Amino acid sequence: MSIEGLRVLLKGGTAIQSLESAFDIQRSLPHGHVAAVLGTLKNLGLESLIDNRSSRQRDLVTAMIVARIIDPSSKLATARGLSTDTLSSTRLRNFRSRRRRLR
Repeated sequence: MSIEGLRVLLKGGTAIQSLESAFDIQRSLPHGHVAAVLGTLKNLGLESLIDNRSSRQRDLVTAMIVARIIDPSSKLATARGLSTDTLSSTRLRNFRSRRRRLR
């Protein structure tokens, strides 16, 4: 924000025309539905039914259950969706989105 914009705000005015013009969203990932399902599973005690101890295997099983509830796909599609996001795939996704914006 510039000094002039701050002066306008202090006088009770508006410094920007719209909220959309003030921000450039680079990437937006939904996560509220995942948090809701995961919170419900934790409240039901599902994680402790899978295994009393925290482990990578328990986390993966929980993630698979949440993924199947949110987006019922085949087990193979769910497993592929849970694979770790690598730097190269992130760079490729960013390149593709920039290329789409330039068209």
